[in-house]
Amino acid sequence: IEAYYPKLSLENYNRPEKAAAYLQAGKDFILSRPVSYLEFILLELPALFTDSGYTIIAEGAGGFANLNFVNTLGNIFWTIVAILAALNFALRLRTTNGAMPMIYIALILLAIAVVASPFGAARYRIALNPVLLLLALDSCMLIFANIGKRHGQEPIHA
Repeated sequence: IEAYYPKLSLENYNRPEKAAAYLQAGKDFILSRPVSYLEFILLELPALFTDSGYTIIAEGAGGFANLNFVNTLGNIFWTIVAILAALNFALRLRTTNGAMPMIYIALILLAIAVVASPFGAARYRIALNPVLLLLALDSCMLIFANIGKRHGQEPIHA
C-alpha cells in the first residue's frame, strides 16, 4: 500500500499552503483509491489500541533512563486492555439483555477508531480510553464471576 501514498514536496510553501496541499492530496488519495484507504485504516487500527504513547510523554519530559522499559510496559498494558475490551463484547453478547447495548457501544467505538486510526497515536484514543477501561474491567468481573460459578460460589454483585 505504500506505493499508493501521495508524495508531496512542499519545502517552498508556507504553513497554510502546506495544509491545503496535504488536505487536497488526502482527498485525492481517498477518492481515487477507496479500497486502498480502507486497507490503510484497517492496518493502522491495531496500533491505535495498543500504542501507549509513553515515548512522546517521556521525550517531552526530558527522557527517562528506562524509556524502553516504560514504553514496553505501557504497550503491554494497553494491549491487555484492548483484548479484554474486545472480549467483553463476546461475553456480553451471550447474555440476553447485553446484546443491544454492546452493539451500540461497538458502533460508537468503531466510528471513533476509524476516524482516528490513520494517525494511530495514543492521543487520538483519549476519547476511547475510559470506555475501553470500563469494558476491560467488566470483562474481568465476568470472567471471575464465571470462575466462581464453576467452583460453586455465589458471584459478587456490585
